[in-house]
Amino acid sequence: MEIILLFIGLIAGVFFSNFYFNNKIKNFKSKFVEKDLKFKKLKKKDKNKKIKSEKGKLFELFIIKKFNFDFFKLERWNSDNFFIDSNNQKIYPNDSHYPDLELIFSINSKNIEQSIAIECKWRKSLFQEGVCWCKTYQFENYKKFQNKRQIPVFLVIGIGGEPSLPKELFIIPIININSSNSKEIIIKNKRNQFIHKDFLMKFRKNIRDNFFFNSENNNLS
Repeated sequence: MEIILLFIGLIAGVFFSNFYFNNKIKNFKSKFVEKDLKFKKLKKKDKNKKIKSEKGKLFELFIIKKFNFDFFKLERWNSDNFFIDSNNQKIYPNDSHYPDLELIFSINSKNIEQSIAIECKWRKSLFQEGVCWCKTYQFENYKKFQNKRQIPVFLVIGIGGEPSLPKELFIIPIININSSNSKEIIIKNKRNQFIHKDFLMKFRKNIRDNFFFNSENNNLS
């Protein structure tokens, strides 16, 4: 009888041991698959950010080439580079809060020198009959920059085509953007600034023409 009980005990031990290890392996595989999926999602997100950044730089380069450097000097071209600190927070350089480009317009013979700043945005198409062009906090940063530096800031928007050659181009002085022609909309729990196409069309620029700055009224066209 004792031998039979011992035999049954050994079989039960083997069964439960196998059940325990199979469960462990199953849980391990499940966690591994979950981590792999998370990694793939993060990798895809990073890839999308990289593509978006590359498109942004191509459009900025297109805008830079629109200036005649007999009269303009490129003073600053911001980057979107950042690193992750020990608290898993993104750390950006100070100038990342500023507009993308800063140029100096000068005519030596007339003793004229004026700095201007440009925020560049390219969109493949209109969104809900307009353009969602930045986060609300970014818009506030551009306005603070303009007030602090006392230089005109312009929003240059390209729509359609490619970043290196958009179909349409618009130049809007930041000072002209306010609550009467712009509104805040929520996208993915983020506050964004939205400009309707009717307002946008007032600032349309011929895509073939270079940029001209009028220092008397601080107008870029």
